Amino acid sequence: VRPPGLAALHVGVGLMAVQQLSGVNVVLFYAGRILGGVFSDPGTVATASVFVQVESLALTLLFAPLVDRLGRKPLLQTSSGGMTVFAALLGLWYFLDGQWSPYIAYAFLLLYMFFFAVGIGGIPWMIMGELFSPQTKAVYSSIATVVNWLLGFLVTTTIDQLRNAVGYAGIFWIYGGISLGWFVWIWFIVPETKGRTLEQIQQLFEERVGIINNAV
Repeated sequence: VRPPGLAALHVGVGLMAVQQLSGVNVVLFYAGRILGGVFSDPGTVATASVFVQVESLALTLLFAPLVDRLGRKPLLQTSSGGMTVFAALLGLWYFLDGQWSPYIAYAFLLLYMFFFAVGIGGIPWMIMGELFSPQTKAVYSSIATVVNWLLGFLVTTTIDQLRNAVGYAGIFWIYGGISLGWFVWIWFIVPETKGRTLEQIQQLFEERVGIINNAV
């Protein structure tokens, strides 16, 4: 017998992994270092870094009211798909060693953060309240949150080793590949919860994931 809500826990933990393994915290925490490889002027680097931080917060707040109108799953797919494209293009810019204008790289970075804010930035936290039953919500939300923190710690503390191994081009290609994998996972596994009751969501889990949950 499977524990109650195991399918929901799979989705909740998976979305937290999506959020961290996309590499967004590396961009937020190390924006100055990343942009130092794009712009030569320290003042420009500082200004551009601050704008990246402001953009992330402002866009996440902007898109939050649109979730109920547009749906969770379409926004998550748009988010992961857009991050895939612009992470790949950022990797290409670094691979070409700055042959393109630095402002092109900066535009790619801003668009990468834009697509993060579209869905992956806020929806994983929002959707947890819709996935878990009252009996499992406290425990499963805690598990998902711990996974988020642990992966965030792992991603941000290994950036130097990863950069030394594959460079920024390789880093962004890795993040792009991960985002592409999550796009496929979201497509097949994550249900649309908009306008559905908990019982209807559990039925979707039975259909999509193949886990029958009679305890909820």
